[in-house]
Amino acid sequence: MTVAMMLPTSLPLVSVFAEAVGGRRDRALLVAVVVAGYLAVWAGVGVVAYGLALALRTVAAATPWIDTSPSWPRYTLLRYASRIRSFE
Repeated sequence: MTVAMMLPTSLPLVSVFAEAVGGRRDRALLVAVVVAGYLAVWAGVGVVAYGLALALRTVAAATPWIDTSPSWPRYTLLRYASRIRSFE
């Protein structure tokens, strides 16, 4: 999924980098390293965001007033959780 969503926006970066290293013998390896690094950074961001979402879910499950209170605290909690989730 990361490749499918991130590849269209990263292709210009990869093509410019491939042009910049065009005369080198190890061009394919360098391009592969750039792509792998790009995916690794975004995977790391996803792991951090997922960990924050799990922590938030744990706090919400351990807080009994969320189920018995008016809807605005739940709405606020879900709004912030969805912001964290959108970074995965």
